[in-house]
Amino acid sequence: KGIESLAGFLHKSRSLVVVYSDAYLQRLWTVYELATFMLSCKGRMHILSVDIAILVFLAMAFSHVWIAVIYFVPLGKLIAHLAHNLLDTEDLHIAVLLPHSVVVSYLMMNMAIVMDGIFARLEE
Repeated sequence: KGIESLAGFLHKSRSLVVVYSDAYLQRLWTVYELATFMLSCKGRMHILSVDIAILVFLAMAFSHVWIAVIYFVPLGKLIAHLAHNLLDTEDLHIAVLLPHSVVVSYLMMNMAIVMDGIFARLEE
């Protein structure tokens, strides 16, 4: 029943992201998926190689961990702790003037720019 409803899902989709490897076109249902999307959908198809998909996944995982650290750990304490351990000083006082929302927005904007650049290169 799942493969029968694949055409309905693809018809409602605005885009299709294909993570391509050598084995992708050896499976009948993936050929059916591509053919159905190309015939019945007006959306865009993005084709990523497995290597780029792994790179994007690792970049997204790193950014999520980094954002979680920034959001949940007080930034001033984190920087003071790192500086104290690296510089080996007893009385180190650091003031961080940026609120968390500014730092998180900056990181998310940079990740969006990176992803947009990857998709732009793939479309060329």
